[in-house]
Amino acid sequence: MQPSERPLKTPHLPQSRVTSVAISETAGESIRKLQSMGVQCIPIPPHPDLPAELNSHADLQMFHMELFDIFVDEHLFDCFCDIKFDCRIIPEKLQPAYPGDVRLNAVRLGNRLICNPKTISQAVLAYAQKQQLEIVRVNQGYAKCSVCCLTDDVIITDDPGIYQSAQLFCSDRLLISKGSIRLSAAHYGLIGGCCGKLDSHLIGWNGRIESHSDAEIILKFLEKHHMESINLNDGPLTDIGGILPLTEEIPHIINNTY
Repeated sequence: MQPSERPLKTPHLPQSRVTSVAISETAGESIRKLQSMGVQCIPIPPHPDLPAELNSHADLQMFHMELFDIFVDEHLFDCFCDIKFDCRIIPEKLQPAYPGDVRLNAVRLGNRLICNPKTISQAVLAYAQKQQLEIVRVNQGYAKCSVCCLTDDVIITDDPGIYQSAQLFCSDRLLISKGSIRLSAAHYGLIGGCCGKLDSHLIGWNGRIESHSDAEIILKFLEKHHMESINLNDGPLTDIGGILPLTEEIPHIINNTY
């Protein structure tokens, strides 16, 4: 990490220009685009115990709690040495089938942790409780996969259960349809798995947001909340396990923009 950088205080929600992200190593075109924008990409390698369509998804192999604290599967431990994060290996082993694949799939949103307490790693849950985070209990084990975070109280989701729960703490929320995001020949992807914030008001999409059946609704919702979009490649929206921002520029030294 450079002196001009800092870790995100709140995961998913940068306050300034993002300087590094975790992203599936399979996202070649998006990685090249991000690198051309000056963003360091930490490629997530395939996990030997996850199914092929999910095995390099960042949101299954790591969970960023706050600042330097990241929970990881042991397979991913060495990937974050260069940026000096404190990686905590969870005691559970990731497994090919649900719920063994979602031990790290949760959403930190402000002072809340959105997760299924029955499927999330107990190490993550215990840390959140120690930090006195509010645990928002949902039935969806793929919680992070299902949420695009805009602010700490504004989200887009394709999960009706999360949408319902979010009425208690979100000032605004948008429920979109499923089926427009690619994952594999057999399964469709989810909204949180094809995007990530690259600045306080910029969302990056792995593919063309215009390929989503609800694109017009999504873009109007983003405009309502003063958010802009960038397509990182020209293909259809594809779930790669999210684009997870890790570090950002320290605001007072910013001298360029995207």
